[in-house]
Amino acid sequence: GVGAKLDTHLLDTLAAENGGARDYVREEERIDEKTRALFAKLSHPVMTDLVLTIDGLSPTKLVPARLPDLFAGDRLELFGRYAGEGAHAIRLSGVVGGVRREFVYEGTFARETSPDTAFLAPLWAERRVGVLLDSIRLNGANPELVGEIERLGREYRIVTPYTSHLIVEPGLQRFAGGTGTGAGGGGGAGPASGPAGPSSPGSGGSGAPGHPATSSGAETSADGFFLGPVTGSRATLDDLAEQLSAEGVLPSGAPREELVALARVVAQELKDSEQRWSELGRTVTGAKAVDDSQYLARLMSGRRDGSGGTLFELFTRRVKDKTFVLRRGIWVDRTCGESVPAEHKVVEAFSGEYFALLAARPALAPYLALSSRLVVKLGDEVIEIVEPRPGASTPAGG
Repeated sequence: GVGAKLDTHLLDTLAAENGGARDYVREEERIDEKTRALFAKLSHPVMTDLVLTIDGLSPTKLVPARLPDLFAGDRLELFGRYAGEGAHAIRLSGVVGGVRREFVYEGTFARETSPDTAFLAPLWAERRVGVLLDSIRLNGANPELVGEIERLGREYRIVTPYTSHLIVEPGLQRFAGGTGTGAGGGGGAGPASGPAGPSSPGSGGSGAPGHPATSSGAETSADGFFLGPVTGSRATLDDLAEQLSAEGVLPSGAPREELVALARVVAQELKDSEQRWSELGRTVTGAKAVDDSQYLARLMSGRRDGSGGTLFELFTRRVKDKTFVLRRGIWVDRTCGESVPAEHKVVEAFSGEYFALLAARPALAPYLALSSRLVVKLGDEVIEIVEPRPGASTPAGG
């Protein structure tokens, strides 16, 4: 597509139905550069009309649902889910030089996810959400699509218009304007950076997803992240930086200037992320429609721009084979599910019981090093590490 005055829904649908890829030349971009790259690619086809099958298995929810044609320099990644296990033949067929050929590979499929492959599910989920959102953009929403997006968003902490992923206190929202005064009379903060998703998200409207709210305007949802209220005199970016650092969201020990800069980004995203998808699919032409199309194309293919993922990375930590998400200031092992079991072991950080636990269960050491506010599941046991009591002594060097 050239320019913004075109039907993005029509072009994107044509690309998807014909095994192609979509791209746009914006007003400020040079058309000769993009057309040159396009024709260079089209002049070197490797395999067309690709079909992949696995003997004895029927993969589902594939991304992409249809394999595009393969050109020189391309790399195709296929994600999906399967039920079954064992060794199976993987068959890839396609047209090469006008002749259909088949290539057969042997693969072993595990019954359950191992630590070595645990990273695949979040990659699949993010691409799957991109596909579902793109389908809603092009064809409209239905309960099944929305329900799956909600489930994936909650399980994998993916920003979606249908998942209440943040609890934004009014005290935090005030920082998003980009004008804060540092503690001790410091200089004013500069403009906040914008969100990583589609531009010009608007302020919402009848098509925007609804979120439950309290009378104070703060979102309330067990699915969300919660930093805690910022009240009273805590009205500077320095204060927000201090709070985020204490919560383990921003790095401790970083220079004050760096913490304030990061706090400004977080505050801006806290304000804008709920609105970023509010008009998804309502605009067919124009710069906003092109933004949505290109952003979702990147999401579906796993390609991130330099600003993508900021908020997700701040609220998510990967330690060995486990993923922890920040919930109400506590890092929670994602294998615990949506709620921590009522019956679980509680251990005070750096206490005698804490070090006895480490001695008895040395496998816990990498996880406990993450934070003193942590819930981790090891085998069938769920353990919560809580902050030391005020005045409690800490062993030397602890």
